[in-house]
Amino acid sequence: NTVKHIVQDSTMCNMGTIVDSLPPGTYRISMVAGKKCLAVRDTFFANNDYGYGGNSWQDTFFDSFMITIGNGNITQDVTLRRTVGKLELQILDTMPVNADSLVMTVYQDAYSQDLFSGAFMSGFITDRFAVSVPASAKGKPGFTMDRLIGDCSFQYPVTITCKMADNSVIASVTVQNVDTPPNVKTILSGDLFSALAGHNSSQTFTTKIDTAW
Repeated sequence: NTVKHIVQDSTMCNMGTIVDSLPPGTYRISMVAGKKCLAVRDTFFANNDYGYGGNSWQDTFFDSFMITIGNGNITQDVTLRRTVGKLELQILDTMPVNADSLVMTVYQDAYSQDLFSGAFMSGFITDRFAVSVPASAKGKPGFTMDRLIGDCSFQYPVTITCKMADNSVIASVTVQNVDTPPNVKTILSGDLFSALAGHNSSQTFTTKIDTAW
C-alpha cells in the first residue's frame, strides 16, 4: 500500500529536501524528478508507474531504495539517475532551398516507466517531432535537431521527413533498429536527399552512441 505521496515543485523554497516521519518498519521509497506535466501513478493494484501521460518525454530522473526506520533520526542523500536518452538527428547533405520543415517520427517510445525499477513498464506512444527549417540552413549541409526519448529498453524505427510549405514531401526515409539508452546521446546521421537532382549520395543513415551527454 502507498503510505505517503509527496510532491514538490520549483516554486517551493525547500525544493529537493524532504523531511518526514514514519512509524518503525521497512519501506520502499521511490523518487521521481522531471519537468512540468510529470505524473506518478501509485495505486499499485492498477498502476505503478510514472511518465507524461502519453505526451513526449522531458528530462526525467529516478531512484528507488529500501529503508528501515527505527526509533532514531535518519538522514539519507539520494542521487537520482536519468531515465531518458537523447536522440540527435544530423542531416549531412545540403538542405533544399524549398524546405520548410523537418519531421522526425519515433515509433514505440515508452508510455511510462516502472516506479520500482525506473525501466520501461508497458504501453507505447508515437512521438512526432517537427521543427521549422530556418532560412540560414537552406542550401547548406549539417542541419541538426534533437529530442528526448523515454527508455523503452529495445530498438525501434525512426522516420525522417522533409516537407515544403504546402506540406508536400521532399524526401523521406525510415531507419530501423535505433536504440536510445538512458543518459547517453544516440546520433543518427546520414544523407536524406539522394533522390533529388544534383545529389549523388546514397540515402543511408548510421547511428553512434555518445556517452558524454
